[in-house]
Amino acid sequence: MRQLVAAAALLLTLTASASPPDPPLRGRRLRVKANKNHNGGGGKHDPNHWMHVPNGRPPEEESEPAQQAHTVSQAAVVQALLQADAALPVSRSMDEFVTEESSINRYQAKSAKSAKKMPRPPTSTKSAKKPAPGVPPGQCIALPGETDGGCEGVSPKRPSVVENRCSGNGWFNDEDSSLGIEATCNCFACYKGDNCEKELQFNDTECIVEPDDPEMRFYQDWFDGHPEAISIFYPSYGMNYRGLNRATTNDKADDRIGVNNPLRESFYKAIIDFHRYAGNVDLDNHEYDIVVGMGGHQILSAAIFALSQDGPKTVVARVPHWIRFINMANVANTKNASWWERNEANVPGNHSDVVEIVTNPNNPNNKYYEPLYEDSKQIHDLVYYWPNQQEEIVPRSDDIMVFSMSKIGSMPDLRLAWAFVKRQAPGVERDVAKTMKTYISDTIQSPSGMTVLRGTKLLNTATMSSSTENDYFEYGFEKVKSRFDRLTGLIKKSAGKLERRSEFGIFFLIECTELRNETKCHELFKNSGIETRLGSRYGYDPAESIVMTCIGDYDSEFEIFYKKTEALVNKLFDDRSVAEWKEMSNNGTRRVFNSGIGSLTSFGGRQYTNSNSEMIENPENLTVATPGLISGVGPGIKRDLTYCLARYAAANVRPCEEGEGCGPILGFTFEVNNLDEYRSLRRRESSYDRLQVTPRNFQSPLDPDAYYFAWGDNSTVVEKDPRCNYNTFISQSYWDYILGGIMAWDGRLLDTGRYTWDLEAELKLHNNNEVNIDGLVTAAPSISLEERREYAVQFVKTTEASELPWYNDRRCPYTGNMNIKTADELFPTVAEQLGGNAGGTISPPSSQVVNDYIDKILRDGGWSNKAANSIDERAEPCEQSFVRDNNLPPARDRTGKFGPVNLYYSDVEIWRKTNEKVLEAEDV
Repeated sequence: MRQLVAAAALLLTLTASASPPDPPLRGRRLRVKANKNHNGGGGKHDPNHWMHVPNGRPPEEESEPAQQAHTVSQAAVVQALLQADAALPVSRSMDEFVTEESSINRYQAKSAKSAKKMPRPPTSTKSAKKPAPGVPPGQCIALPGETDGGCEGVSPKRPSVVENRCSGNGWFNDEDSSLGIEATCNCFACYKGDNCEKELQFNDTECIVEPDDPEMRFYQDWFDGHPEAISIFYPSYGMNYRGLNRATTNDKADDRIGVNNPLRESFYKAIIDFHRYAGNVDLDNHEYDIVVGMGGHQILSAAIFALSQDGPKTVVARVPHWIRFINMANVANTKNASWWERNEANVPGNHSDVVEIVTNPNNPNNKYYEPLYEDSKQIHDLVYYWPNQQEEIVPRSDDIMVFSMSKIGSMPDLRLAWAFVKRQAPGVERDVAKTMKTYISDTIQSPSGMTVLRGTKLLNTATMSSSTENDYFEYGFEKVKSRFDRLTGLIKKSAGKLERRSEFGIFFLIECTELRNETKCHELFKNSGIETRLGSRYGYDPAESIVMTCIGDYDSEFEIFYKKTEALVNKLFDDRSVAEWKEMSNNGTRRVFNSGIGSLTSFGGRQYTNSNSEMIENPENLTVATPGLISGVGPGIKRDLTYCLARYAAANVRPCEEGEGCGPILGFTFEVNNLDEYRSLRRRESSYDRLQVTPRNFQSPLDPDAYYFAWGDNSTVVEKDPRCNYNTFISQSYWDYILGGIMAWDGRLLDTGRYTWDLEAELKLHNNNEVNIDGLVTAAPSISLEERREYAVQFVKTTEASELPWYNDRRCPYTGNMNIKTADELFPTVAEQLGGNAGGTISPPSSQVVNDYIDKILRDGGWSNKAANSIDERAEPCEQSFVRDNNLPPARDRTGKFGPVNLYYSDVEIWRKTNEKVLEAEDV
């Protein structure tokens, strides 16, 4: 009731200046008549009432509470309170739901006289075992004293799982039936029907997905597999208060209020155990008060209130930030606290009078920030700082740290949160925690017992999963990581029209780079059936054209979101491809040539990409490439290894600065014959810019009127790509891909159409003048061995030095494709993922002979010491690449890659078998 009265008082205050449609109540006292089953107002009345809005979604956050309040009359407020009170169920408190054991103990403690007044439930095993009233079929309540729990033969799964409610395509609240409410299905996006049995096509106009809520609803499946976290409890009636706010995390000596309050002690132990499991709070070197409230909203408001008791305070948060901070600041302490409306980095005066909310990782861009003002009074909002959403977690020891059940795994409906308030911390007086507790007590008295009990069981269940096959945090992290990487890779295929603007985490910001208007960006997604939130909600300039999405929805809804985004990306990509082709080909009247400056040197790699990365029989032939020097249009171009491909640094061409005098570089130029070929090429190089280039010193004559281009970056400045999530490095596998591709060139061992070449065999036979490999193959490379090697050395020489570390990842290639490798050449985890099948389509096949040959090319090209470490100091990352929480990017998952049979390796294997006698007779 305290909360209802407080809300009514606030509404009445805000509406005092409005012109209500109903006459205001004057000179009258309001008396609320209690329901006969409701313990009406009074000192011992339980405060934990709740209201339910059937089949409704919460109001959109865009609607500001203050603005809504001005439209509500005083009489309407009174009427609403009357209606709400009449609708309230029986009042219950902290004791509302307890475990069976606690219930038994309470009954055993009753006197004989009390027992006669309130009979104990039957304990005979012969008693009828019926589901409790309102409990859906398939689940029952264990009665006290029954050894089998009264649930013998009943599946421990939730009814929605046992009975396949909603066809597996929706959800419902099981508990609603306890109020006589029929539990109806809430269908996932793009499903409809009474039982969600009808699936809409993802491009249907009714199929709309709303990935704009930062919850992790995919945890539904995890909890369905852990029924102990969501079991139903035997009820009691909560005749007494039991406070929640105990003294400290490690001091029980003076905690007399904790006596006879086992639920509260269990709850606090669950919090501390869970944080030890997460490793996100330093509990060993500091002492904290723990303050508990109804959700992060209330805890943050209580902290603002407490920190602004000693005089006026300005409340700030770094942009971008959660929009609700503004209202919290203005309402938490209307006397002393107010939101700073201007530039948050330019608050004048004494910054000790600033209350700063520091969110890490930040909502909505997942970034980490230091406080704006060192001497401000800081509240650290850490609701997203959990191992299931972050790649690295270290124990925090901030003065005030806020956490909530909502963001641990999509449990916002519990409305349960807590703060660790450090004792004797600089700038935080001892009475801050006490004042926060008083604020909460004066508004709601305490969170409800049902909420605390549920929260305790949920936390304990998650903690117990630590280091098991179903580790709670690992389950969530793998989901978030997979979705984040997939969506990031998809956005990169938009040919630059969309860009990710957030770091790793549950939020996923997208910028429409060419629209320069967030409303148009929002409409672009909306027209594709995707609802987003505007970036300006969080403080972004509308001209930045940023919209917010999230990646934590149910599996089916995320997949629809992904499919719809994929369709949008394909359309944007195709629009750009057509426009670029028209420009380069002059509407089809001019020839177009691409100069390969990196992995396009490999015929086998290009062919596999052109086949949509699938193993197919009779793949298409490729246009012949011509080696030669290329230069830029203007000051020149240079090649470096700076382009971030999320895991390693790829080759990149960029313009030289004026007067730098760089270039030319070695390139491999081939014709792009039509729009379809360009689409395929553009899709492969979707993240790059196009740079127009000029061919020089080519042995074969080229069309002087044609358009020549290379893939690169139009910027002259090397900056870390904001889309790069990791500390990138030089990949040896990438060098093998490029230099091996040059050495294999356009050779073909068999008449299968596939570009495969055996460099080790060629080197062996090259030393024997009596055996010519040309007679053993379908087509030898069109360039001699000596020329190919010289081109490879020249490629290395015309590649700039790097400050990045150099790793020898040959056993766990970080490249998307790789040189052909058998299982015994790969790290065990990679070999296991491939299922024994050889990996890669790049010739030549890997071997120690080939590896040494490529290393010699790198040395001859002057690259021995051109990275942060030398060629002799390359570290192997494979052991750590499959370990989470280190500085290395995670290795690629090769599961199912290169098909059940690698046809490129089959060509090599068949050719070697056919010519084994010749090959065995030769030595290098």
